[in-house]
This record gives sequence, C-alpha cells and structure tokens, in this order.
Amino acid sequence: MKTVAPVLHSIKVKEPWEVLGLDLIGPLPETSLGHNYVLTMTDLYTKWVVAEPLRTKTAAEVCSAIITKLYTFGLVRKIITDQGKEFVNQLNDSIFKLLNIQHAVSSAYHPQTNGQDERTNQNIKRALRKYVNESHNDWDLHLPAVVYGINTAKQSSTKYTPYFLLFHRHPRLPEIMNSCPMGDNFEVGDAEDEINKQLTEMQNLNTKVLQNIERAQERQQRTFGDRKRKFTRVTTVEAGDECLISGASKRPRTGDTLTSQHRGPYMIRNITKKGVATVLKGSTTMKVNVSRLRPYYRLTNEQLSEGQLLKDHEYSSRDWQLEHSYCSSGAKWEQDVNPVQEALLCYILDQDRSPAELIVKEGSVCLTREDFWSLGLSQCMESNIGNACLKIVEETAKRFGREIHIFNLYVVPLWKSEDVDPFCSLPDLTTKDLVVFPAWSQQQGAADHYLLCVLLVKQREIVFLDSLRPDGFGDEAYKNIFRRIAAFIDPGPWSEKTGGDLEHFPLQSNGHDCGIFMLMYALCISTSTPFTFSQGEMPTIRRWWCLQIMERFCIEGHGHRFAHWTEESSHLLEGILEPVFRVPKSTSAETSPRNGDGGEGNAKGQTQILRDLHKAWDWIQQHKALFRGEIEEPEVFQMSKPRQKMALEGYSSAKDPFLISFQYQDDMEMFYINCVDVKGLKVNTMFGEHSS
Repeated sequence: MKTVAPVLHSIKVKEPWEVLGLDLIGPLPETSLGHNYVLTMTDLYTKWVVAEPLRTKTAAEVCSAIITKLYTFGLVRKIITDQGKEFVNQLNDSIFKLLNIQHAVSSAYHPQTNGQDERTNQNIKRALRKYVNESHNDWDLHLPAVVYGINTAKQSSTKYTPYFLLFHRHPRLPEIMNSCPMGDNFEVGDAEDEINKQLTEMQNLNTKVLQNIERAQERQQRTFGDRKRKFTRVTTVEAGDECLISGASKRPRTGDTLTSQHRGPYMIRNITKKGVATVLKGSTTMKVNVSRLRPYYRLTNEQLSEGQLLKDHEYSSRDWQLEHSYCSSGAKWEQDVNPVQEALLCYILDQDRSPAELIVKEGSVCLTREDFWSLGLSQCMESNIGNACLKIVEETAKRFGREIHIFNLYVVPLWKSEDVDPFCSLPDLTTKDLVVFPAWSQQQGAADHYLLCVLLVKQREIVFLDSLRPDGFGDEAYKNIFRRIAAFIDPGPWSEKTGGDLEHFPLQSNGHDCGIFMLMYALCISTSTPFTFSQGEMPTIRRWWCLQIMERFCIEGHGHRFAHWTEESSHLLEGILEPVFRVPKSTSAETSPRNGDGGEGNAKGQTQILRDLHKAWDWIQQHKALFRGEIEEPEVFQMSKPRQKMALEGYSSAKDPFLISFQYQDDMEMFYINCVDVKGLKVNTMFGEHSS
C-alpha cells in the first residue's frame, strides 16, 4: 500500500547556478589518500555536477568543501539537502545566512525532494563500479574522469550538455581535440562584436533551455499521474484522517520480525499543495511527506456478528498480491531463513555447547541455551522462555490496536493453592479487549499439560483452549478460577466456547508440543488471525519462535549478538566474541566480601551481604501471593549483633546461616529471576529440605 501526492511538484529554476542539490555518497572503501565519502553538488538548471572526495563527513569538512566550490563557480540563491547532521548544523546555517543563501531541507526519508542529486549519485556510483580495482579502494582516482563524462553528456531534459550551458561553448574532448588546427591566415575578430553576438545567443539559448525543461517537467507530471502502479494499492489521506507513519524503505530494519515498521496513529492537521503533511499525536507535532503516511482504520466490535472474532490481519497473501512473481505466500514461519539466521539457530540449539551460556538478558527476561533447547527442540517448553514468547505476543497485539493483558506463566498455577487469593493482585482488567491466562496444568494421574484461556471482555466471552481436547478443557479447577475472574471483571452471564467452536482449530496429535500450541493460540487470537498452523509444522514453528526472541531481546551490555543483521552476530559466529555465561543456579550466587584481604574491604563486603539479603527478603514479603510453597528466612536474621559478626567473618566457609530456603524449585526460580537477574542482588538460596 502506498500513499502518493495528487501531483508531482517540480522545482522551478530560471538561470544557471541558481539552485543546487547537495548530497553525500558513502561510506565507500577507504582509498590510499584516506577518502571515504563523496560530496556531490548538482545545478538544477544546467545539470552541472561537482563531486569532491572527503575523508570524513563532519560538519566542518563538508562545510569547507561547499564554500570552496561556491567560491570557484559562484554563489547560488538556494541549496537543497537532506536532514543529515553534516548539512543541518549551526556552522552551515551561519555561513549560508552570511552568504544570503536559502537552505531548503527535504522531508525525512523522502529523497525525491532532492531527486536530481540522488540521480547524480546513482550515475556516479554506476560509472565508478566499472573502473575501480578489485579492492575498490582507488575510486577517488577515477572520480574526476567520471564527473567530466557526466558533464559532457547531453541531458534529456535540457537537450544540451551541462558543460555547454555553464560555459557557453562545447567541450574539447580527447577524440576531437586539435582536429581543427589554426592555419597561417588565422585572424582575430573584433572582441566587442563577438561579445554582443554571444549575448544574443545566450538569451536565445536560455529561452530554449527553459522551454525544454518545462516540457520535460510536464512530461514527468503526466507520467507521474498516469503511471500504473502494478502490485501497489494506491491510497490517499486527507486533513482530519488518522494515519500511521512508515519508516524509510531502505532504512535497516530494527527489532525482531514481528516489530511493526509503522508508528501511530497520528491525526493529520493539514496537507500543503506540495504534499507535506502536519501530523499530531498528543503534544507531538511533525511534518512528513504524504508518501510516508498510511491510512489507519479502527475496527469496531459492533460490526461483528455475535461470537465472531476480528479478522483484520491474515498471514496468507491476499489475491492482489499473488500476481507478484516474488510474493511469499503462506505463514510467516514458512518463509525461508537466511544463512546467518540458520547459523545462529544452529549455534544456540547445539547440545554439545554449554547449557549455561546466556542468550538473552533484558530486564526481567533472562534465558540460557538450556531454555532455548526447550523451545527449539522437541522438548516440553519451560515457563521461563514461554513468558518471553508471551511478551512478544502482548507487544504484537498492542501494535494491532488491541488492549491486552497476559498473565505470567509462573503466577497462574499459584491460584490453585487454597492459601492464594488471585483477586488480591489482579490489575484493572475492565478496560482490556482481551485477558489471556496461560496455564500449566499439573494433576494427579494425568500428564502435565499447557492450557490457554482467553477472556474477550467486550463480547463477554470465555474461550477455553486445550490442544488435546477440541470440545473440552482438561482442568476443571482452572476453569472455575477463570469463570470467577470473568465475573469479577464484569458481573453477569458470560458465554463460553472451546476450540471446537472456532474455525479450523488445530489439534496436537503427538509429542511435547502443547506449549507451542498454547503460544500459537495466544498469537492468533490476540491478533485476530485465522488458525493456519498444524502439528506437522511444529519443528518449523519452534525455530521461528526462537528467532523472534533472538531478534527481539538483547544481552544488556553485549548488544543484539543473536540478531542476524548486527555486527555482533557476525563476530560471534566468527569466534571473535566470547560467550557470556549466567551465574550458576546451584546453591546460588556466591557473594564474597569485596577487596578480599583488607579489614576495611571485608567490613564493606560484609555490610553488602546483609543489605542484599534484607532487600531480597523484603521483596519476598511483598510478593507472598506469587509463591505456592513455604519460604524460610535466613538464620542470620535471628542472631544477635556479635553472632552476626562472627557468621559474616566465617562467610566464605559457612554460608548456611545466609540461605533463603524454598520449598519448591519453581518458587526459587521465580525469586532468582526477579531478585538476582533483575535487581542484581547477591544472595544464597536452596530448595527442598534444608539440613544444617
């Protein structure tokens, strides 16, 4: 889908060296003279090109090159550039103001404004490719000849060469140079008559060139208006419409593959005749070219029949896209993985490598290779990495305009305990479109199994999804809890559905894939997407989820080393980067007094041990509802000051008095993620029976 201006607005010029377009090419391979960039200048009247090699693109060097060329060829009335810092800065503004030059800046990510110089850059790069050596590091030697060739070639719009229009004589070229030598009877004409003759010719030439340029611009405008945009849906926006702002088509993609490249919605205040829109969002005001705007349509549930799910997005290609010979139809996880992604997946899922290597550490998300094995290989998915996937689902649903809340996989199972009241910790869910409960079911006499319950709040509908039972839900205790929460959100009757009531509901037929089915159910319902996956696609979908996490999250302090577009990923695969490992989880993170030997250092270290221990215990007390088992406080809390001091002095050899003891391992895991990984506290933990 593409938004276009109703007409093409050409820049009007009346004389040579009046309006210049400026741009940079680079960075290019560094030459022996240290050049990395090319500053290009194009006269919009004569099409005369100036190209200057630069070592850097700092404001000072760029400004110096501009001034040198202006003093060589003369000053101009206007200069057009993009919004690069090398052009838009205080130094250039001051000099342009001093020289009485108007500085026009193009819209962000809209190079068409400076289209003439963009075309110049393409011509220069195309020619240089034919002459550079194998290392591509001698391009600055060929640059003058390439530019001379451009300036002595006839232009389609003016019908003359830039050289002739600027100097009012034809260039001397190597093949015709000295072809008309002067004879002995050569005479010098009258200078005044010659000047008058040339002035008359220049006036006639200027009239003719302006006519040629105007005809060329009219032809371009007709072509622009009549052009058939095959495979592109052309749309328009108007003042008062809601819209999204798209990123630049050639800008490197950021985030994972689920990350939207559009921002918004914004409200359009006005659109100028030249296609520049002023958009608003809250107190934010921006000016962008209309080509970057996409209409934003709000879907209302009132348009749907009872119980019908929204279908504002499809993974499969639409009919109008299927004409395209390069169309990738089908689900996203069916699309090809590029070689770097494949290599990174093999690295992460390699069972011969250390399971403790850190793959993700961002905020509360901390994942090791062992966690990825449970997601990417044919294993039962761990709740830790399941929560990371659900975070991506939640972010994706919000980009689809859905207000959603997804509960933590560690929290929901605690609600089955008689000592836990789920209503004590519920956020405000009345304003949500969807409330999602991922549930890990553990029942006597039955295999452990992942389930999903979704509340469609505005439709007052509860959807129970079980990958093994199309018409049922394998845990009545959970079922009753979710019904109570629905009634708590909005008292009154709620309708209920199971997977069998949904169109093309996929079922699990074998293996350990219930967690993956649960994730896919959550993704499809949260984004109103039809169910287009099946049991046979589970290996591919598992790897696809791994890629989403690798490309969405980073390792804090180490970058996105598992995102295929980063330098870190290349360095990792080449063995340049060393792996990062998580602190072992055994009896947990050992804290040794800082500065090992000195008395003062020991005292500070001992104080820090107690401080971290108190902070950790305070967090446990504030979040008691999250734990399903008992937790014993550290023995050191019951000691007198002298005994505490003695225990701290013997800390390195006896840590039992400092242990926080958990009844269940999953309680300890949840504590570890929140206090050790996120808060950075250094404490000692254990689970099960504690014998001193």
